[in-house]
Amino acid sequence: MSAAVRGWAGAAGTSGCIGARVTTGRRLPRLRGERIQEANMDWTPIVAELQKVLATVVLAIAVYAGKLLIAYLGRKVQEQNNAALSAVYAKAIAAAEQQFGSGTGPQKLDWVTRYLQGNGVPIDSALLEALVYEVTG
Repeated sequence: MSAAVRGWAGAAGTSGCIGARVTTGRRLPRLRGERIQEANMDWTPIVAELQKVLATVVLAIAVYAGKLLIAYLGRKVQEQNNAALSAVYAKAIAAAEQQFGSGTGPQKLDWVTRYLQGNGVPIDSALLEALVYEVTG
């Protein structure tokens, strides 16, 4: 076997693979005496942009959560107002029933309406009628 063939076919100092010549123990030559420098990348601009994006996302989530919270609190306040209004209406209707007795519907309605208006309670006719049927049976 010639020396050229042995160099490619597994001579000492090579990997033994046909077609691949890898020498061991030798350093790669440097280009014209230049030092090989590590690739140091400045991450500051990328991190700054990521912080801006993250801040925007967090702000959007906070705004959406705030809208949901305001809607939820609005519903809760409305429910409490309706419950309080129903309680006031029911008490006024019960008082009218005790004062006027049965069979005097228009007088009781007039009295309840004047009583509620005198105390600054808003009048909701549908709710008032529903509670009259509920209280009087």
